[in-house]
Amino acid sequence: MNNSTDHSQSQSLIVHDSQQTNDLTRFYLTTSDKLLEAKRIFSQGFSSYTQNHSSWEQSLKLLSDSTRLYEQILREINLDTVNLYEYIASIYNDRNQFEYTCMYLNKCISILKMNLSTSCSSTTILLVDVLRKYAQTLFNCRKFDDARRTIIEAQILLDQMTSTSTISISEDEKRTIGVLQTIEDLKAKCDLCLG
Repeated sequence: MNNSTDHSQSQSLIVHDSQQTNDLTRFYLTTSDKLLEAKRIFSQGFSSYTQNHSSWEQSLKLLSDSTRLYEQILREINLDTVNLYEYIASIYNDRNQFEYTCMYLNKCISILKMNLSTSCSSTTILLVDVLRKYAQTLFNCRKFDDARRTIIEAQILLDQMTSTSTISISEDEKRTIGVLQTIEDLKAKCDLCLG
């Protein structure tokens, strides 16, 4: 009797495990489908804008739809969304809609700062580059004080990164040299405007 009870309990566990596996499989398949859809919509928006800049409103609508899908699926911090936000910011920047540009670049900065704990130099360089773009946008909005503060933040990150780097120069560090020059030029412009 005891043996048959153990057998029925083990069958119950197998059925329960099987149900959990099916639920997880269904969840991952649904998530995968949504990610593919988000990527497809992003590709449509991207190609629409690159082929015809006058269709920027339609491109932004597609990119916003893609963003909504990504944000539903990827609740945790994800660097793919940085690329999406940065591209949307570039469209707004092309249209001289700097407030929206700032909004999307700010989202990029928040995500990248949360990912800095990995102390990956490529993430730091990406953050510095986004900070540079953000500072340039602030400068274009004539927010010289904010632009200068953002530049100083980027310079501090670069200084921290170069003090821990090795003697050999990586591709990321070569890009840093160009970013540093641009940042220093922008800082000089801000200083001139602030008097």
